[in-house]
Amino acid sequence: MLISDWRRVLLGAWSVWLCILGAAADLIVQFGGLPFDAPWWAHTIVFVAIGLVRIIKQPRLRGFWRSEDGAMRPRVLGAAGLIGAIALAAPVVERWEGLSLSAYRDVIGVWTICVGDTDDVHAGQVATTVECDDRLRRSLRSHAAALSACIPDDVEAVTPIGLGVAAISWTYNVGPTAACRSTLVRKWKARDWIGACEELPRWNRAGGAVVRGLVNRRGAERAICIAGLRDAGVM
Repeated sequence: MLISDWRRVLLGAWSVWLCILGAAADLIVQFGGLPFDAPWWAHTIVFVAIGLVRIIKQPRLRGFWRSEDGAMRPRVLGAAGLIGAIALAAPVVERWEGLSLSAYRDVIGVWTICVGDTDDVHAGQVATTVECDDRLRRSLRSHAAALSACIPDDVEAVTPIGLGVAAISWTYNVGPTAACRSTLVRKWKARDWIGACEELPRWNRAGGAVVRGLVNRRGAERAICIAGLRDAGVM
């Protein structure tokens, strides 16, 4: 049975395209009269094998789960901790923060630019997409590291990865100081995974008022968190 988005995965996988390029190069060498012995058939076999592995749903391996992009993901954060979950958290943050190349005031009046970045932003400031990518990468790493400092290493390592991804997105929005003082983190440290996930919807206010956008975002983060618990087999 193929994964639901198998065409996009197959056409977008670097491993597949590298095999195609390798096979093409070998064919040129083999049939172009060049004095090399190129096993073009070997690249073809590897290409077919990798392609099938990427697009066919397979049983879960111990410690991993298969996401819809065809890749195997760890069920828990492991030794890499929250830093290792940044790549998965980035698209979640980008979806809810949006992208603005010009500085603007957010719902509580704070100057913001790029993907919800408020660090050293002023009126009239503009940025390029490359600068925004760099800001997001640095800010995600900074927030993940600050949050990681609040979680004992032995707890962080066994945290379901969905909780880690949701927590990075949440912390990016509320800030590490508020995050580390929260009931969510207290429950997280107690390994109350479900309780930690259920705290997310409570963070739906800005400037003292409930914000519809935050209600929707917290709901999405909770869904990621709960899905991670199911993938890790803890609920």
